[in-house]
Amino acid sequence: MIYEIEGILMKRKKTNNSKFESFVQGKKIPLLTLDKKWHDLFPQETKTPAIKKAEAELNKLIQQQGQLNNELKEYSALKNNIMKDIVDNMEAATSNDSSLVKKQLKNQKYILDINKKLEEHNAKLENLPDEIEQANENLMMVCMEYLYGKLKENDEQITALTEWIREIRPKLTESLIERDELQTYNATMYGYMHDLFGAEITSIFDIKYKAFQPEEEFKKGAFTNAVSSKR
Repeated sequence: MIYEIEGILMKRKKTNNSKFESFVQGKKIPLLTLDKKWHDLFPQETKTPAIKKAEAELNKLIQQQGQLNNELKEYSALKNNIMKDIVDNMEAATSNDSSLVKKQLKNQKYILDINKKLEEHNAKLENLPDEIEQANENLMMVCMEYLYGKLKENDEQITALTEWIREIRPKLTESLIERDELQTYNATMYGYMHDLFGAEITSIFDIKYKAFQPEEEFKKGAFTNAVSSKR
């Protein structure tokens, strides 16, 4: 029974994912790995294995497209040069010069080979835009899954911290009030001591009890201020 329920839930999840992906499919998004903002969002150290895999698949297709386009240009330029050479040596067709005839035959074979390569490259290039778009959408889906997971994780932490702050705030307020009262008491008490015993005697006792040691400064608060003002 449990396995049947799990199967139903998994099937429903896949159906929902398919519906969602159909909404996203075809939406115009930039080529992520060519966009600086994507690299800002995903520094190398933050990329998960799934993101790295999807990124590599997209980059491979983009590089393949670039390579095919470059080779097409090279083949086209080479074909033009060979065609020019064939036209320039048209007299070889009626010539008794065997070397010219062989050259023309060789050039014709080159043209056939190049045409075959051009046809193959164009066929590959015809499908690549769709493959690149699909790989780009896949990378987007993987990234969004990570980002929204991170947002959810951060939201949970924010909620926990907010709750902690709510609980600690009254205690913190009490501690702040107590600290202010103690600082006020110290300042008032030291003022009375200074007035009663005089500055000279108070200064001697300040030295005796090391009231001005730097490592103690953070403990004295208003008391230190009061001492300084009396001096």
